[in-house]
Amino acid sequence: MYNKQDWKDEIPDLTKPIMDPSTGKQKTDSQTGRPLFELVQVGTRITSTRLNTMEDGIEAAHILVEKLAKEAIGNFVVPFNGVMGLSCSAQGLKVIWTAGVAYVGGRRYEVPAGEMALNPTQGQYVYVDVDGVVKKTSSQATAKSGLSLFYVATDTSGVISTSDQRVNVSLEEIIKRMDNVQIPDASLTQKGKVQLSNSISSTNQTNAATPKAVNDARQDAITRAQAMDEETVIPLANTNAQTIANTVVNDVKNNIAANLIPNSTGSLGLIGWTNAAGNTVDFSVFTAPSATVGYYFSHNSSMLLTSDSSVLETDETITLSASDYTFQITFYTIGSPDIDMYAEIYNSSTGTVLCKIPADKNANWHKKSASFSVASVVSVKVRLAVKGIAPVATRAATRLKLSVGGNSIYTNEADWSLMRKKMRALWGGL
Repeated sequence: MYNKQDWKDEIPDLTKPIMDPSTGKQKTDSQTGRPLFELVQVGTRITSTRLNTMEDGIEAAHILVEKLAKEAIGNFVVPFNGVMGLSCSAQGLKVIWTAGVAYVGGRRYEVPAGEMALNPTQGQYVYVDVDGVVKKTSSQATAKSGLSLFYVATDTSGVISTSDQRVNVSLEEIIKRMDNVQIPDASLTQKGKVQLSNSISSTNQTNAATPKAVNDARQDAITRAQAMDEETVIPLANTNAQTIANTVVNDVKNNIAANLIPNSTGSLGLIGWTNAAGNTVDFSVFTAPSATVGYYFSHNSSMLLTSDSSVLETDETITLSASDYTFQITFYTIGSPDIDMYAEIYNSSTGTVLCKIPADKNANWHKKSASFSVASVVSVKVRLAVKGIAPVATRAATRLKLSVGGNSIYTNEADWSLMRKKMRALWGGL
């Protein structure tokens, strides 16, 4: 906003001269010699600083007008009283133009009348260049970079044809075009106009906060901070901590379901599991437990063909009744960006796959799970598989769990059942 200066005249009271006590005479201004009187109104003092500030403002306004003219209108001739200047005519090999006002590149030029010799046997443009000087060129692009006035084609002695190239825009048209300039709404990605808002709770991303909104938010924060002293905060923190702890513990307590898969980590070696006949590379159990997951089923050697495969599956069938089930497993595939590794539950009688979980490729230890439903009693087996071209790298699986209901924490009840069966087979009924 423009800060307008309120200028005031100095008004002396001619009935009250200022006297010099030492001489008894009226004082005079040391610079101008004019007699001094007491003032009815003090005038605005003119200083070089104020004058320079005015000059800076005039310069800024001039630059702004040039910019607006260039952006909104372009290059044009300004008509006065309905008459457009810079009218050109050609005679012989000479072009003549009248005086006029031209805007070129946002700058205003008062161009005087003049004339110029034309080139023979050539099509040429007469134009006002960006320096305000009338010039000629055979290039249309060069003429359009300034303000094109006139096109003339000549032969050896005179003019063949001419064409008026002037563009005129009146002051009224300039104002109209500037009024119609569309300023976009501001957003997170572009500049533009915004709506001010006093709200301190709005989630709007296009409004701008006023100083009042900022101050209201500050006062609200102070009030809330003062209210949250230690007598309030400590009991609240204790309550929140207890709630979080209860949520975690209750989730563990309330979501434990028996694991139906025997030897689900390989901690018993390959007992309860068998590598499929015809495997390109057999699965094994890694004898040095991982610090992250403990024991795991491992597939390390390379496979060279897309048709190569390795399969490991449970020996005994698992009987499922009609219910909802969750299957979960933890994979490791670092160094194998292209291999297809997965685990699945399948109907041991028909071979129909009831649930399949693919491993993420080239990934560190990661747990995955999937749910499925069984409509009637069915016998199933669990299968681990690696298919396709595989590099020499560890591909591993562990903590397999098949349980009734939703997702639950890993447990290994079936491992103990398997061990008991093996012991009974060795030493008879126990």
